[in-house]
Amino acid sequence: MALASVAFGPALRAPFDFDDVDAVTNNVSIRRLWPPGDMLHPPGFGAPVSGRPVVNVSFGLNYAVNRALGIAQSPAAVAPNESIGYHVINMLLHIAAALLLAAIIRRTIRFGRVPDEWRDSADRIAAIAAGIWLIHPLQTEAVDYVSQRTEVLASVFYLTALYAAIRAWQNDRLTAGATLFSVTAVVAALLGIGSKEILITLPIIVMLYDRAFLASDWTSPWRTASRRSLYLALLATSGVCLALVAAGARDTTAGFGGDVTWYQYLYSQAWAITHYVRLFFWPDALTFDYGLHVVTGLAGVPGAILLTAVFIATVAAWLKPQRQWLGFLGAWFFLLLAPSSSFVPIRTEIAAERRIYLALAAVIVLLVVAAESALRRIARSRKNRGAAAGPARTYVFIALGLLVCALTGASFRRSAMYADLKVRWLDGIAATPANGRAYQNLASAELRADPKNIDAADNWLQQAMTIDSLYVPAWVLDAKLAANRGRLDEAVLLLSHALKLHPLDADATEELGKVLLLQKHPELAVPYLRQVAALRPNAQLLTTLGVAYLEIRRLDSAVAVLEVAARMDSAQLQARRLLGAALIEQDRGAEALPYLEQANRLKPNSGVVLGLLGIAYAQTGKQAAAEQSAHAAATADSANPVVLDFAGRAMKAIGKNREATDYFARATALKSVKAP
Repeated sequence: MALASVAFGPALRAPFDFDDVDAVTNNVSIRRLWPPGDMLHPPGFGAPVSGRPVVNVSFGLNYAVNRALGIAQSPAAVAPNESIGYHVINMLLHIAAALLLAAIIRRTIRFGRVPDEWRDSADRIAAIAAGIWLIHPLQTEAVDYVSQRTEVLASVFYLTALYAAIRAWQNDRLTAGATLFSVTAVVAALLGIGSKEILITLPIIVMLYDRAFLASDWTSPWRTASRRSLYLALLATSGVCLALVAAGARDTTAGFGGDVTWYQYLYSQAWAITHYVRLFFWPDALTFDYGLHVVTGLAGVPGAILLTAVFIATVAAWLKPQRQWLGFLGAWFFLLLAPSSSFVPIRTEIAAERRIYLALAAVIVLLVVAAESALRRIARSRKNRGAAAGPARTYVFIALGLLVCALTGASFRRSAMYADLKVRWLDGIAATPANGRAYQNLASAELRADPKNIDAADNWLQQAMTIDSLYVPAWVLDAKLAANRGRLDEAVLLLSHALKLHPLDADATEELGKVLLLQKHPELAVPYLRQVAALRPNAQLLTTLGVAYLEIRRLDSAVAVLEVAARMDSAQLQARRLLGAALIEQDRGAEALPYLEQANRLKPNSGVVLGLLGIAYAQTGKQAAAEQSAHAAATADSANPVVLDFAGRAMKAIGKNREATDYFARATALKSVKAP
């Protein structure tokens, strides 16, 4: 734990970034623990938690702990401590995964079908292999990047299920202990499926482990009732995984039919996988983002040849009983990479270091076992020659200590990059200079560091669009900057160009609708906003659509979308305020009251909300409450003519004409002062 704290500690204050925004910052489903329905239905449309409710619940628990501790957490502004708890949980889960990995290796060597002379090395091999896996810098993305808890948590459940299955097989009798471990394996598999799709390979891994280390042949496990039941139950969990995938939660990020063909993606993975392995041996080119472009030319050929050779060696190992442990390591490596790194395209990124997170264990175990075997041969050779044992083991421990220090230091340095978004993306540009997305995210990092530093951000955006003119998000962000500067016509041109590049891009479509609304063209904005709302509805977007409907006096439509927005986000103040106003305009004060009362709880002493409450109370015949709210509104915001007008309307509705006239007169006076 101490090593992990040193290796990953610098990232504890790293701010949310990139996918974290959808997974945590803007994820309204994690903002309340009860009822749990919200957390169990994470946002869709390709967010990291889409179709992964278990991870979403874990983020909900983090959010609740932050709230209980009084830690600020807001989508609108970066709170300095809001991400610490999330990073701590990621690191603890990583440590738990390492402990489970060590337990599996130790138990395999002690009780599996391995030569007896190796059993006394079980603790040493397990500790070294799991320790290297724990602190290697190649693991930093999975641990330090909050939204990639999906990878870490799924791996914890993967290892838990395998360990529980191994314990269930200690004997073939159906004992209470064996049943408990079998149930644990199935429950862990189901929780893992709710974390990430790599669990679909678990049943195959469990069966292959049984054959490699326990069973004498391929059929004997199926003749044992307890094993057969566990196999079938785990296979059933894969059916659950397939059902979740079929539900389409990840259709926007993975699958066929996009710009990348299956064979382009497969060829790219031949390069990517061997690149990960190279980074294990020499982690000099780690990067946060590999971009979207497929690998072309001859770059993937060496990897394709090497992986084909390893695959053939894996199959050959299964044909020889004494080599089946090697076959299992090969199967572990390929099967854990298969969901993300085979022929099914992941459209959002061509490569990612986190994908080898758990698969890396196979490479490490192989090397540690090979080193142990070499030391044993050296020791036997010296013994046969009658030579003294010598200081070989001492040298080995010194070398191991130096390796641990080097890996921990490299991980420390890498984790430190996560604490500063600008450093993180500058490093990404250095590693992948042709990646337009890295430049665009560096522009975003500049703005987060200093919202006034628009020129620096715009410079990075221009480079992004020069390097990759087809990368739509850069055009969208440039349009946002133009809109913030008041250059709305320029923003429209930029967004129109973005939509020519990608006519169905939701971000460009939404932003164009917002800009048209700023240009006072709500009738033109509505089709764009409605189009995006149909594809990926969220509370903020629906609220904006509601504003557009209100401006063109389509009150029924405004009420309909604002009601949905209010249901989707229990903390959405604007939706409740606008919904209350729309219902009041339709003389539906009784229906408006609950929304306005909620809005008042969310933001006490808001003059606008109190003024609307006064009108709603008046429409429902609650004269005392109407009068009290009207006076409170005028007191809270006495310089706002809109608030004074609301107060006047409330007083007029309950027959207090003199007070109403006074409020109307004050509102008129303020309007005349503000008029040019």
